Amino acid sequence: MTPVLRCLSNLLTEEAVEAGGGQVQLRDERVVASVFILLQFLLQKHPSLLPEGLWLLNNLTANSPSTCTSLLSLDLIKPLLQLLPVSNAVSVLVLTVLCNVAEKGPAYCQHLWPGPLLPSLLDTLAFSDTEVVDQSLELLQLLFLYRPEAAQAFLQQSGLQALKRHEEEAQLQDRGHALQQTALHR
Repeated sequence: MTPVLRCLSNLLTEEAVEAGGGQVQLRDERVVASVFILLQFLLQKHPSLLPEGLWLLNNLTANSPSTCTSLLSLDLIKPLLQLLPVSNAVSVLVLTVLCNVAEKGPAYCQHLWPGPLLPSLLDTLAFSDTEVVDQSLELLQLLFLYRPEAAQAFLQQSGLQALKRHEEEAQLQDRGHALQQTALHR
């Protein structure tokens, strides 16, 4: 099943790029809805393949504002966040998809904040996996950039204490310090 998922991912992404002259133009919400049906199936029947399904969603959202819009209009952020505890690999991919959405700018971040995103990100800062934490820090940085009021909520919800847990980890020091400075100076 893994080769089929990878082929599907490559075909959808390749077709979308060709259709848009370099920009992914998949505007059909049915594609995003179908991917979520696939993710639900994988979670229930083949959880080890869930990262492959999320990789497909990552490919679709990477350069496509319209796919990100579909993700938001179908109200699929909360179901994505519910996948965070499944595994570290799944968490990284979920956070990457959310970063893809946040990178599209303020209008997209408006749909991410306020809502369940910040509490979920604070939970991921408790993970021991540095890749998960690093991706969480990236998403928080984007959120603070486009929704400065999220930085204040981060501080109010003990975000700095969550960051302190990773002060000794070399991979996370710079990003954690930058996020702390952003939060304090917003």
